[in-house]
Amino acid sequence: MNKNTYFNKILGGLLMSAISLLTFLFVFYVTNTNMQYFFISMQGIIVFLALYCFVEYFLWQKQIDKQDKINELQLEIKTLEEQAQQKQQELMDYFFVWVHQIKTPITSAKLLIDTHDISCAALLKEDIFEINTYTEMALNYLKLSKTSADMEISDCNLSTIIKDILKRYSILFFNNHNSIALVNLNHNVTSDPKWLSILIEQLISNAAKYTNDGKVTISYDENKMLLKIKDTGCGIRPEDQNRIFERGYSGFNGQYNEKSSGIGLFLVRQICKKLELEVYFDSKIEEGSTFYINFSKSQSYNSVRIDA
Repeated sequence: MNKNTYFNKILGGLLMSAISLLTFLFVFYVTNTNMQYFFISMQGIIVFLALYCFVEYFLWQKQIDKQDKINELQLEIKTLEEQAQQKQQELMDYFFVWVHQIKTPITSAKLLIDTHDISCAALLKEDIFEINTYTEMALNYLKLSKTSADMEISDCNLSTIIKDILKRYSILFFNNHNSIALVNLNHNVTSDPKWLSILIEQLISNAAKYTNDGKVTISYDENKMLLKIKDTGCGIRPEDQNRIFERGYSGFNGQYNEKSSGIGLFLVRQICKKLELEVYFDSKIEEGSTFYINFSKSQSYNSVRIDA
């Protein structure tokens, strides 16, 4: 019931009351009846009209509240639909990029197999490793996109996590002729071991990928509760630095390297939000980059030194 309908009903009630009063007045005048009864009838009609207006107003207000609730629910449904469409589009955009990225190592692997050259075994292993890495990244992206992504908080030993990652990435470090330095990593932090491992892996992967004939240093400052992953690679251009954590943004290095999906650092930022960690970096062209993971905000106690 809209406002015009409500007022039309009230006007209709007033009109019917006026007609009733005029009818009573005419009847009382013609029959020469005591006018006192007319005034009593008039009072009754006025009381009836007041009750009618009150009931109609109550029904109108109830209908308005109901319509407001319907509008609110419709708006909420529309918002949820738009969010679902946006997430669906993000997934489609990501896997469009992912399919194109994974085609490169697959094609390269096929060409190496066709050569029947045993000396290409190391390059073939690297291509297979990249295929596996892209597949794992896609799975992690899907898991992270779930609103109820699982978490199990416990003590995580940084040395154990990082050494396990380096074992898997040894072929990439070897083929790129990079050395590794591990400093003061035998410490515990409180976090989810699986997601923390994925987070650190992305940063180590980037350090190994964009460094050739250089060095990657991974260290932990127990006083500041700061994990540092430093490389001597190509560095990040100043114009790219404000956007490297955006989904799908690979920047100049990614375009030049042709192996970047623009998802790795996006995952880093999203996982940091999930684990309540802070991530930041500094970088200079041709000198390298250093990424920092700050655990101080997420820890309920200081990290503990573990004796080897």
